[in-house]
Amino acid sequence: MSIKPNRGQGSDQWAWKEDHKGDVRVKGAYRFLMRPRWMLELRGMEIGAKCVWCNSEEESAYHVLAECDGIKSVWETARFDCSSRYDHASFLECLSVAANAWSAEQWCWATVYLYLIWEERNKRKFNNECTNLERMGTRVDRLIDEVQIANRRPTNIVEAPASFKWEKPARSEFKINVDNGVDCNGNGTIGGIARDDEGVVQGVFVEVVYITNDPILLKAMEIRLGVEMARDLGMERITVECDARLVVEMLETTCSNDSVLNSVCREILEVIVQFQYAKVRWIPRLCNSVADYLVKFMKNAPCIVLVS
Repeated sequence: MSIKPNRGQGSDQWAWKEDHKGDVRVKGAYRFLMRPRWMLELRGMEIGAKCVWCNSEEESAYHVLAECDGIKSVWETARFDCSSRYDHASFLECLSVAANAWSAEQWCWATVYLYLIWEERNKRKFNNECTNLERMGTRVDRLIDEVQIANRRPTNIVEAPASFKWEKPARSEFKINVDNGVDCNGNGTIGGIARDDEGVVQGVFVEVVYITNDPILLKAMEIRLGVEMARDLGMERITVECDARLVVEMLETTCSNDSVLNSVCREILEVIVQFQYAKVRWIPRLCNSVADYLVKFMKNAPCIVLVS
């Protein structure tokens, strides 16, 4: 039978019928497969399927992964030069020749990229999903960042807070809670609130970020703006709390990768060393309700607010 992966490609049908004796034999199937290509296509078999990106060229692994103009923008945003991919007869040849000078990080980046491209191809081909390749680079960076953290994490045990309520900081210290969201226009929104050891509000900030709405990157940006606000307000001992474990664990490393997240985390570390005491701590979302409410309330106000 010719069984379609989904209904959008047509209904199931018999690819060939039984012979004159009413049997379906291997010999009959062999004769069927030896028929001309156009006859097989008439009987419902997909011969020479079209590329899912351009829908004009015949699909091949090399065309889908590297050659098609439909994914040209994907490779143009790569961290290294991939223009030579057009100069080879196959993708294996491209990797054998052009990738000889790649570093381990470039190989890792390219491997994840190829996997995600093929995954998006399968979604479009078999599930008729409308895939979006514009954020491919961000997804690759995030996966590599997660692998970096996982390799350096000594244990999967997470220290949980004693209470699922906001707790006052130690005497003469300040606590900054930060959060983020996305406004009705699709822009990122970050905000935070700083309180002293009596719970009195010392500073509030909120800002609309137009360059990205990636939640993890926004988490890093909100921490950066929070420590900058604390520095500008003259605070010397601070604790920053957020509900992004990946970012908190990233700040415990050297942040030496070239991803945007690593770059923002390095900026945070440069500000943190200016305090007498500074700690970035992960907390569950339940302990961050005020910052969450602040972002939801102010997400349509594109401004920065500082209150002292």
